[in-house]
Amino acid sequence: EKTAAQQPMTPILWFLLGVATDSVLDLLFDPEDYSNSSLVVGTLLALALGALSLRFGLRLPESSRARLEYRLDYWFSTSKSSKPLALLAATLTLMCLGSVFLVLVQPQSIYTATWLVWTWIIDTGAHTDIEPGGVRYISLVVTLGGMMLFAVLVGLLTETISEEVDNLRKGKSKVLEEGHTLILNWSDKTLPLIRELALANASVGHGVVVLMSEVDKEEMEYRIANSGIDLLGTKVVCRRGDPTIVMNLEKVSCPSAKSIIILSEQSHTPDEADARSLRAVLSVVQLFSPTQLSPHIVCELQDIDNSHLLSLVSQDRVEVVVSHDIIGRLMIQCSRQPSLGVILGEVLSFQGSEIYFKEWPQLTGMRFGHIAFCFEHAIPVGIKKRIPINVGGEKKTIFLNPSDEMTLEAGDSVIVVAEDDDSYFPRPSMAAPGPGSLPPFTQPPRTPERFLFLNWRRDMDDMIAELDKQVAKGSVLYLMNSKSVDEQVKALRQGGLDPDKLRNLRLVHRTGNSVVRRNLEELRLEEFDSVLILAEEPGNEQNPLPSHHQSDSRSIATLLIVREIQTHRLHKAAEADRLTLVSEVLDPHTRDLVQAIGRSDYVMSNDIVAAVMAQISESRDMNVVLQELLRDEGCEFYVKPMERYVWPDEEICFYDIMARARARGEIALGYKLNSENRSYINPVDKSKRRFWSDKDFVITLSDD
Repeated sequence: EKTAAQQPMTPILWFLLGVATDSVLDLLFDPEDYSNSSLVVGTLLALALGALSLRFGLRLPESSRARLEYRLDYWFSTSKSSKPLALLAATLTLMCLGSVFLVLVQPQSIYTATWLVWTWIIDTGAHTDIEPGGVRYISLVVTLGGMMLFAVLVGLLTETISEEVDNLRKGKSKVLEEGHTLILNWSDKTLPLIRELALANASVGHGVVVLMSEVDKEEMEYRIANSGIDLLGTKVVCRRGDPTIVMNLEKVSCPSAKSIIILSEQSHTPDEADARSLRAVLSVVQLFSPTQLSPHIVCELQDIDNSHLLSLVSQDRVEVVVSHDIIGRLMIQCSRQPSLGVILGEVLSFQGSEIYFKEWPQLTGMRFGHIAFCFEHAIPVGIKKRIPINVGGEKKTIFLNPSDEMTLEAGDSVIVVAEDDDSYFPRPSMAAPGPGSLPPFTQPPRTPERFLFLNWRRDMDDMIAELDKQVAKGSVLYLMNSKSVDEQVKALRQGGLDPDKLRNLRLVHRTGNSVVRRNLEELRLEEFDSVLILAEEPGNEQNPLPSHHQSDSRSIATLLIVREIQTHRLHKAAEADRLTLVSEVLDPHTRDLVQAIGRSDYVMSNDIVAAVMAQISESRDMNVVLQELLRDEGCEFYVKPMERYVWPDEEICFYDIMARARARGEIALGYKLNSENRSYINPVDKSKRRFWSDKDFVITLSDD
């Protein structure tokens, strides 16, 4: 015999049994006088039986109830259709119960009763004309149930719409784009990179950049909207996700992208950031088969020692950009050539004239000496060979500043500096101007120099090694930063540099703060040929990376103090101007402040790295060109005095300067006027004759 706790009946079943029993008895014994009294009696009976069931525990066992609750909880939490189905089940239950009671109270067809109950559910005023009695009670209960169901339906629809809008706002939907540029991760180079890509797309009038990082989509869109960047018709789509997860890469249409740029994360140490970049590359490569044509990948690394790891997994699909190495080399070049930082920023950026590759069949068979003067709106700087040529045991396809005798063969491309890829075309009939008589110019002998590096960079060892190759023996380099002398020497040795084995440089270590005037006055600033103000970097976990504004503010303060001390000690501002003072700038807004100060050079490190990655994303051959420009031996940009090419009081045009530079084995790219604080790369008026000052400069591409 079952106990009371094991009975499966519930108070609801007792209620239904009581109503049904009373109604059936009333129908059987007094069908003519069937009224609301039967329902009242049945209700009282059901309430009594329900109270008894609660009193004596006629309910589900505890374990069964817990299991039922668990299954319902799991169903609601895992199934998206659980709420609509539950609402549908409640509606059908109300219709069935209402129909049964209606048939019992007022005999009629079950179909008619069901339709009548449905109208009561969906229309709260459909029962107002019903006569008093049992039917009115049923309609009232059904209408109240319908109102509750409608309220639940409205809440469900509101919640569903809110979830969908929230998903769209948070960037959870899939990107349906093709031929777009995909940027993975957010860093201080993201906004400059978007600006460069927008400039690159300006010629076609449209373009799509898809950005995915772990930053909130709304935050990314807010930063882009408030950056002041003119997108020039380029559409930027933001999505939130981890770039190392393949599913997230598919969500941003990675397989259909034109190129993929992986930025290094700044919230990690260099090795950790490079490890995450390597994993992101693996995730991207996993989407393509070895024989499948895939977009090329531009990956930023922080440590050059990790670049060889990508070659093991990338299958020659990845172009590596080591940002610290690029900026370190550019800073060294700028320390020895004033204004070079601004010039490099103009050449590498898509704003103004930049480097392009294009085949010109009509020039096939011509020598480079003739090709160099075949373009009115561009300046040829080299040739890209279709078939690699073995040079010193190395196969090369890119030749910058080649000899005049190199011939353009079928399939070869001409490398030019032009304003846009559709702004120039060749004129094979153009004759090369004669160089005329070259003015005598003797290269001054290399003499020992004095350098000062303020603040510390993680790649300081590489910068010192590069500078040691370029200076004369007996040169001196002072290092002043917040590290102690022992910490500086230890950091250099850990980076692989032995100060005792430097060939030309002698290091002098100082500990101090670059924004404290007293520390700077202890140095003989007037005796330095070049002073480099480096952007600050963290030394440990307790010294976090300062923001761009903080770092640039300190750089500006240091710049002003150094220049003021130099001017005061030299007694003349003109003498102080001859000393090279270069500041590394991170924030584009700081550039205007540095220009307003005047009498100093600057390097927009983030902008230059972003421009480099944008150039490589548009043409992967640009990586080879940049490596050629930054290598120890090879062509580099130089700023050379005008007196090297022009006689005193001589009136000539820029074509004549190009011819004289070519006679010296160089390529003239533009000029910098002493009377103006700007440079002219690929000038428009090349044929305009004018007088030149001996204080003007020619921007060249040459081997030395």
